[in-house]
Amino acid sequence: QTNAAVRFDLYNLNNPADLLIQRGALPTPVNYFDGGSGDSAYPVSITVATNDSLPDINGDWYLAVNNDGPGDLTFTIRASLPGSGGVIINPQLLITNGTICLSWSSVVGVNYYVESKTNLTDPTWTVISPTITASDITTTFCVPITGNQQFFRVVEGTAPSSAAINFSSLTMTPGGFVLNWTAPVGDRFQVQYTTNLPPVWITFTNQVTSATGNFAFTDDGSQSGGLSALRFYRLILMP
Repeated sequence: QTNAAVRFDLYNLNNPADLLIQRGALPTPVNYFDGGSGDSAYPVSITVATNDSLPDINGDWYLAVNNDGPGDLTFTIRASLPGSGGVIINPQLLITNGTICLSWSSVVGVNYYVESKTNLTDPTWTVISPTITASDITTTFCVPITGNQQFFRVVEGTAPSSAAINFSSLTMTPGGFVLNWTAPVGDRFQVQYTTNLPPVWITFTNQVTSATGNFAFTDDGSQSGGLSALRFYRLILMP
C-alpha cells in the first residue's frame, strides 16, 4: 500500500517532552528526521507527507519521547494514516459576528468533513459540511450560529455522499404545522401536501435549505387554504 502522508501525535503529557521521529533507525537528540516539543497544554503533532524530495514514506518509522521535566513522564502517542478509518479531530473554535469558525491542523491534499450535535447524548452526529480538501497545514470551516448545534468535531475522510434523510417531528404550533428533519448540508427540499388519500400532491413554493443539516418548514396556512383540514406532507429532494 502506498500512503501519501502519516501523522504522529504526542498528547496527554504531564511534563514537557520532545517527540522525535526517524525512518529506518532509532532517533536520537542529534540524529532524527523531524521533531517537536510539547507540554500538558500543547500536544505535539508531526505530519510527514510525500513531496519531490520524499516521494515515498513507506517503511519502518521509529519514535522517541524525551522527558524534559521532573519525575516520571506519562503520555499518549498515536500514528495515523489519512483516511484510514475516520480519525476524529477536535478543532479550535472561534465565535464572531454570528458565525462559528472551526480550525484544525491538516495535511495538504487530505479530505475532512465537519459534524455536529445538539446534545452530547444524541445517538448520532449530523454531517454539516461537504468534503473539505485541505490546501494548507491549517484548515478553517465556518457555519452560522443557529442555536441548535452545540457540539462540533472534524472527521478525517470523505463526507458521506448520500447520508440518510431522517424525519424527526411534525408539530402543531400557534403559527402552523412545523416539520423538522435532518439531511446533508447542501441538500435542497420542497414540501408537498395533500388533504386526501389517494393523494393529489400540491407543492409549496418555498425552497428549504440548511447550513447545519437541521431542516425546518412551517405550513402557516397561507399557501394551503388555512389550517383546519386534515393534511399529509412529503419531502421532495431537489436536484
